[in-house]
Amino acid sequence: MSAKISGNKEREARRCQVWEMLKQVNDEKAVQARATTLLDQAESTYRTATKPTWIVGPLRHIAAYRLAHLLLRLSAPDLKRVNCLFEVASEFPRLSALTQIYRVAVLERLLKMEPNETLRKELERTRQEAFDRARRELVRADPFSAADREDVLGKRLQGGLFNMLELTSYFTGLPYDGLEGRGSRLDDALDRGDWVIVGPEPETGRVHMSEATAKHELEDRARQSSGGEVFFRLGSTINDWKVPSEQQYSVRHRQQLKILALLCSAQGIEDEHALKQRVLSPQQGDDDYRQYKHRLKTGLNDLLGRADGELYDASSGRGGLRLSGDYVVYGAVKLEHIV
Repeated sequence: MSAKISGNKEREARRCQVWEMLKQVNDEKAVQARATTLLDQAESTYRTATKPTWIVGPLRHIAAYRLAHLLLRLSAPDLKRVNCLFEVASEFPRLSALTQIYRVAVLERLLKMEPNETLRKELERTRQEAFDRARRELVRADPFSAADREDVLGKRLQGGLFNMLELTSYFTGLPYDGLEGRGSRLDDALDRGDWVIVGPEPETGRVHMSEATAKHELEDRARQSSGGEVFFRLGSTINDWKVPSEQQYSVRHRQQLKILALLCSAQGIEDEHALKQRVLSPQQGDDDYRQYKHRLKTGLNDLLGRADGELYDASSGRGGLRLSGDYVVYGAVKLEHIV
């Protein structure tokens, strides 16, 4: 088994755990729960996402965003920590403008409390930078559009009037009392998404997300890769792959990528016969499958610059038929291709 796969097992398990924790923090009962209970849950979620190391992908940014909001609703929040959390959340592009707007509010309050002139100038500079970043993001893509709310935060994200009232509280420090439970779940899309990331560990494919979020996480993984890994995308209108050293994806046959997706998914594939049934159409036979398999192996080896090897193994301890441990592959896949 690749050392990369072995080393990623704990990280992927924590990522799946964070997803489950975010769903718990954002269900209807949690939104209406006591503030201290909800804050404790959000603290635990963020801690799981960041320690001992950060999990990969946008879930850590969403956890930071959620925790920052809950801290701001306290009567005496740690504004410096809130600012840092919003800064972490802003690294997820689809939350960037929102978090920078909230940072302006937080930095304004810090500025009002700071007596040191040198530190005040630094806060003024940082506040201006946050405002400029928010403005640039608004020019690039409106984060308040219906599509973005659906992709990132769910259909029931707080409406405009609630957001304005919430932002007023953040700017002024006026009590948030009476607003708890009035908002809606922040991360509803985590549960409704029809895309997944698949990879060497089955746990990776148990986290559902939107198409945009899945593609963002795949790029996040590619940026962090030290090489020797393959990244692919398989959706209704997309079927391509690349290695981290390449900027552009190259088109690959859809059925070949479907084999790859199934071998990396959380779905159990009992044996090669079961895999063939999932890949082939009624008009196709064994010769077609052998051709897909051969070309997939050849393509993987060409991408990675290595000799031919086995495409998959049947270790029952890893949940049936899975991609060989000699390959480290991650993909953003629409669920319809693997369920």
